[in-house]
Amino acid sequence: MERLWAVGVTAVAAGDYHSAALTVDGRLFTWGRGKYGALGLGDLQSCSTPSEVRALEHSTVTQLVAGADHTAALCAGGRAYAWGQGTWGQTGLDGADNVCQPLPMCGVEGVEIVQVCLGRG
Repeated sequence: MERLWAVGVTAVAAGDYHSAALTVDGRLFTWGRGKYGALGLGDLQSCSTPSEVRALEHSTVTQLVAGADHTAALCAGGRAYAWGQGTWGQTGLDGADNVCQPLPMCGVEGVEIVQVCLGRG
């Protein structure tokens, strides 16, 4: 986490086995267990140091939350993204698939979302 202090961290979220940090300039970094794709790095690998979620590099992240093995981010303009374990549909991605990179949440197109939250399961 040492390298994030240079850019400034505004928020940190922790799931059961992974963590995420939001930087001053709106970038999102994740680390920990990558099972189910919870890190959003495009694979299922675990990562012991913070890695930027490149799928959101052209967006400004304004909020992040972490569930047990899934993660969500709100970006400027009110667009919400989710990824990770979707076994019970908890990612809001219109299915029960596990997803290893951020995808826009379904059913909220054209709606400006102002806050996201996740539960444990």
